[in-house]
This record gives sequence, C-alpha cells and structure tokens, in this order.
Amino acid sequence: MPDLSIAAAVPPDRHRDYFKECAEFPFSGHASECHLGNAWWLAEASMAVYENLATPGNPAVDLTILEKAGYKVTGKAAGSTQFMVIANEREVIVAFRGTRIDGFAIPFLKTQGFTLNWGDVRKDAQFLPKEIEPGVLVHEGFHAAYEEIKDELQKTLAEAVADGRPLWFCGHSLGAALATIAAYKHRDQVHGLYTFGSPRVGNGAFVEAFSESLRNIWRFVHHHDAVTAMPPEGFGAASYAHAGQLRFITGRGTWKIDGGEGVRHDLFSLAADAVAHAKDVLHLLLHKFSLTDPGSWPIGVEAVADHSPIYYTNKIFNAHEEAVRGS
Repeated sequence: MPDLSIAAAVPPDRHRDYFKECAEFPFSGHASECHLGNAWWLAEASMAVYENLATPGNPAVDLTILEKAGYKVTGKAAGSTQFMVIANEREVIVAFRGTRIDGFAIPFLKTQGFTLNWGDVRKDAQFLPKEIEPGVLVHEGFHAAYEEIKDELQKTLAEAVADGRPLWFCGHSLGAALATIAAYKHRDQVHGLYTFGSPRVGNGAFVEAFSESLRNIWRFVHHHDAVTAMPPEGFGAASYAHAGQLRFITGRGTWKIDGGEGVRHDLFSLAADAVAHAKDVLHLLLHKFSLTDPGSWPIGVEAVADHSPIYYTNKIFNAHEEAVRGS
C-alpha cells in the first residue's frame, strides 16, 4: 500500500500502470454476482477518470494497454461533469469522475499545493433533496451534475443498447453518486453498478425503486471512509439511504472484504486502527516528509485517508489476485 501522503491520495496517479493486469484478469461483462475482478477494473477506471480525458492533446493518464487489448477509450465532458467510456465488442464501461483536487503554485516554496475544486464542492454541498419522481428524492447537487452530462451520456448508451452489449456504470466519491443517479435513470438498460466511497444519494423510496429494477449493485466502503457517512441520514421520507449491497474493506495490515461493517464500530478495532494510522504517519514524517513538498505531507485524519481511491483499487486487486491464485 502507498504511504498516507497527500501525493498518494490525490488522483489521478500519472505514474501508475493502469490496467497492467487486464490480460491476466479480464473483465466479465455478464457477471450478475459480486465479482472482485470486475470490481478491480471498475475501481481502476474510477481512478483514471479523474484525469481530464476530454481535453485534446492531454493524455496524462496512459491507457494504451487497454487499446492494445482491444478497447476504445474516450472521455466526455459537459459543464464541469465528466465521464470516461471503455468499450469493446463485448461490453461498455462508463466511469464518472469524482470531486477534483486542483493543484496550485506556492511561489515562496517553489512547489505545488492542493485544494478541492470549488465547483465540485458546491455540488457536494447542495444536499437538500430534489423530487425526481413522486416520493423519490435525490441529492440536489448530484442531480444537477448529472443533468449537465445526460445528453452526452444518452448518445453513448444508445450505441451500447443497439449492439446488445452489457452496460456497466462506476465511480468514486462524487463519481459514485453520479453513477448511481445515471444507473437509476437508465435502470432498465444497465447490467451492473459498482461504487467506491459513495456518499448517500437518495431517500428510501429511491433505494427501493432502484433495487427492484437492478439487483447487480455493489457498494464498496473502505474502512472508516468518512464520505460514505454523508449526507446524514435525516428523518422521515427525506432521509438519505445507501443503494446496493455492501462490500466492506476492513482493517489495516490484516484485512478482508466482506458484507458487514461491524468492525467499524468495534471499540477495540477502532483503537488498534488509530494506533496503526499514527505509526504510518510517524514513519512518513521521519523518512519522507519535506516541508517544501506538500505532496509528502501526511494525511492525519484516518477517515479522510481511507477515502483515497488508490486504497480501494489496490486492496480490491490484492484480494482478487489472492482469491484466484490461492484457489
């Protein structure tokens, strides 16, 4: 696992060999149960999409390995919303971008700092519910972001549906919320939805209607990821709830992926995790920290560090590889 540094946590990772093992662990387009190999593909796509693939001449994230494997990769953008399409003759994957982390120059340090993109933060903060169908409420900001991209998305879906290829949606953080709303809107066409570090998106009526139409929804939560507890549940008909079946990534050091999150509330585990996190931060401070390099600064809050997409991707891949090679 990478260090608990800002550099490791901020997507995209332009030094990463994305989809390096795609030939050894191919995507299973017709899977109808939780598939860790697919989860790795979709987590990888959810991290790669943080780069603006829609900007001509700026392919900072190298995805040529997918092209060599027969996939076409395209980026789409409208307003401040983006998604990436990975498609071949067998399946179509649509990954939505999460909240961007923008770099900015720090002249007196001659280096770069990091800050959340204000436009994305505004969408995240517009958490008042919006009614999209009678009794069905969703997060207003997430829905507004989806509205920006829906026409571009419809063009992509029309091609996939016409060819009869299974359609998959995915995303991390804000991207997970967008993927959830998009999958709900097209729930009769989507084969599967995988989300990573997703906030709550809609109310109970939204979740119920969604689950009745699409069973193949899998929600991955890494440890104490704080974003997965937002927005607060609330009360009554407007209460926010999570859609999909949970897959919880537990612990540090020794960890596993299962369907429960009891360890998240176990006091002994909480204390052990806090100590482990403190040790990781101390190691970073002693061996790699530089005052003039904000990228080397540690993430002191465990619940923030656990939201980083790289931990979702790497841990899911490790779990899948272990399961395949151990069988």
